Amino acid sequence: TNQYVTVFPAVPAGDRRLDVLWLDNFAEYESKRPEYDEMVKSGKRIIFSELPPGEYIVDGSRVLVKTSSMCPLHFASRKTGHRFVDGFQAGDFKHWYDPDTGYITPILEHTFLADDFVPILTSGNLNEDSLWNTALAVGEKKAGEGSYIICQIKLRERVSANPAAGLFHRNLEFME
Repeated sequence: TNQYVTVFPAVPAGDRRLDVLWLDNFAEYESKRPEYDEMVKSGKRIIFSELPPGEYIVDGSRVLVKTSSMCPLHFASRKTGHRFVDGFQAGDFKHWYDPDTGYITPILEHTFLADDFVPILTSGNLNEDSLWNTALAVGEKKAGEGSYIICQIKLRERVSANPAAGLFHRNLEFME
């Protein structure tokens, strides 16, 4: 029988890393909100990583993070047309190996809803009216010269072991 294997290119080194700040703790943003908002307006990119369930305000936008109603997920959809997922294929955002456990584990536990964030990666979840709806796994809101990104995908610990994760991480940090 034939077996087909996808070969990814090496993750290319970036020409110029954008001014990017990863925040794992929303309280840090809240404690310096005016300063961080000004930095984004001046061109910085802030990436909120794996926010826990709750309600947040990001640049005046209400963000509702909810636990996935379908249990932790092993996949997300790239069918958004966003520039950060150009060139990715079906299946690139599923079944990622977790080097900490030594096997494949879910990549998404919580999704979010925010009217003015543009979808980068999506999933599904129950909305506030308990109806199934598209929910964001990763989304972007532009502000001034920069942007805010919320990334609910378990990404950074997987970039070394999953080529798609590495390429997506690179796009978040280098792509304008």
